[in-house]
Amino acid sequence: MATPMANKINYQNVFEGFVKKQNVEQDLKDKMFEICANDLNFCIHDSRLMCMPCEQYFDKIDSKHVKSNIGIHTKSSKHEKNVINKSNKRKSTEDLSTLVNKDVTKGINKFWLAIAAVFMAAGIPFERLNCKALRSFLFEWIKQNLPKPDTLRKNYAEIVYNMLFNNVKELIGNNKVYLQVDETSDALQRTVCNIMCGVLNGTKTKPYLIATLFPNGTSGDDIKDAMIKACDKMGINYDNVVLCLTDQAPACLSGVKKAKKTFKNMKHVTCIAHAMQRVCETIRQNNLKANTFVTKFKELMTNSPKRKREFKEICNIALPKQPVITRWGTWLEVCYYYAQHYDKICKFIVAISHKNKALEELKTLIGDEELKVQLENLLKYKFLTDTIVAVQTDSLTINEQLKMVQDLIIKFKAINDMDCLAKLKSSLEKNTDFILYLNQKYTPSEVYSPMSTVWVERSFSTLKFILTDKRVNLTPEHIEQYLFVKFNHVL
Repeated sequence: MATPMANKINYQNVFEGFVKKQNVEQDLKDKMFEICANDLNFCIHDSRLMCMPCEQYFDKIDSKHVKSNIGIHTKSSKHEKNVINKSNKRKSTEDLSTLVNKDVTKGINKFWLAIAAVFMAAGIPFERLNCKALRSFLFEWIKQNLPKPDTLRKNYAEIVYNMLFNNVKELIGNNKVYLQVDETSDALQRTVCNIMCGVLNGTKTKPYLIATLFPNGTSGDDIKDAMIKACDKMGINYDNVVLCLTDQAPACLSGVKKAKKTFKNMKHVTCIAHAMQRVCETIRQNNLKANTFVTKFKELMTNSPKRKREFKEICNIALPKQPVITRWGTWLEVCYYYAQHYDKICKFIVAISHKNKALEELKTLIGDEELKVQLENLLKYKFLTDTIVAVQTDSLTINEQLKMVQDLIIKFKAINDMDCLAKLKSSLEKNTDFILYLNQKYTPSEVYSPMSTVWVERSFSTLKFILTDKRVNLTPEHIEQYLFVKFNHVL
């Protein structure tokens, strides 16, 4: 005989079937859910409200009197005695052993703890538990009481965070480590500083997010204080920090320079992917017509479903990606697209006749032969964007990363692009510690030291996923807890 889950489930039928099976009005059902969420001694079993210590069902109740009836019952001497003496054997154990898996000694509902951990790891807001359809579905299929969002936020989120925090702390231990430090602004324009920590023991490892801090500013002192605070919180020995990775922002450069007085063995390397992005900026500045074309075409296509439909009909190709100047290599990648499909895009620009300032400027631009020459000339930089992607690969050795940089230098010399070569070298020479790695001055345990800050950049992407426009009331403490669990849950 097939199980209920063996067939395709019609969600609406499941929900309606559950309501019909209870044979109660909606208001009564909501109050039953509320009672179960607020008092672990009650559950919904066999579609009826039940007091588990007393093994008593409440069948003959209505929505007006359900709370008063339950209140009278909970104050009775029988109920109080049964709650205290939970060792009494139940006459019927059908499904009751799985209804509430509770650690009595610590007062923790393990199922609720699991719900909190899963929601935080998946980035699901606790408020989703207010969805009546979800609550009904889970009651029907897993026979478990569901907590209120506030209960998870106040009582369980911190427990999940502390459990994972202790796990990360144990994994880091007394090993040599590296830090990745960066700062950005969140949706409320607050300064956010994320600090990653990776173990250096000669094997392939991924870094952990160890702190999300909200400093008052972005000065060098703020960055230094954030590093010290994060290491103190995780119990990291200052002498075990042998490398710090940042971008080339002045605050980061100044902050790490000051932090070296505390972290005596720490070397500082700026991200090689950021150095390559600086080269991309130089290329963009040297090709102004191509840059204007990319900008105006983006303006033309943004927030216009009609023009996007016309583009597909006329060009019969996929829509171009939207370039983000600060996102590594995306401007060049869009230019490759325009160079490959230049004739079709020009056909589209000529064919449409909307009243749009950007469109008028594009029609003027495509009449200039220099634009096509610039776009086609940009194709020779394909090796640069390929390298930017390659340096983001996990668990590269120092030699593999340095070889990518050296190959870039050789290729820029081959195409005789002295501007790009000079920009790359000046970016790499922002600090002298990079030379130590070029000269192979590092221990065997440091062989997998990263040379890019890709992981801390990814942590900011995760932050944007959590702190949406609908969740701006989250406190910094809860943001740190949610982000820590979301980013580190794969341990």
